[in-house]
Amino acid sequence: AGVELHEVYPQIVRIGMGYSLAKAWRWLLVMATDATLLRRAPQLYAKGHDRGSLDAELVAPGSARLVLTQWPDASELRLLGIGCAVAAVLEGAGRREVVVTRTRTPDGATFVVRWRS
Repeated sequence: AGVELHEVYPQIVRIGMGYSLAKAWRWLLVMATDATLLRRAPQLYAKGHDRGSLDAELVAPGSARLVLTQWPDASELRLLGIGCAVAAVLEGAGRREVVVTRTRTPDGATFVVRWRS
């Protein structure tokens, strides 16, 4: 009561992703390189969304850019959820101090992600 959805939604997404990852994926994530995790991002995105397309690239060690396209009217809550899910996967893979920022684009959004290994 009295709490805005945008305030609690990141925690909800992280808990949900944690449950999903804990079963079959946790041990694979911990062994995966940053490049491997980012190569899998579009497939993981597609499993949870029926709109848009996500491309990911490792910009430098501890830094990536993910670009959501083909979803110009994605809600802010949806974009928040995507960013939180990205952070949850990286945290589940043992990355620390994960920070995700997003910028809306005419065709979707760009997410800049930074972390420490």
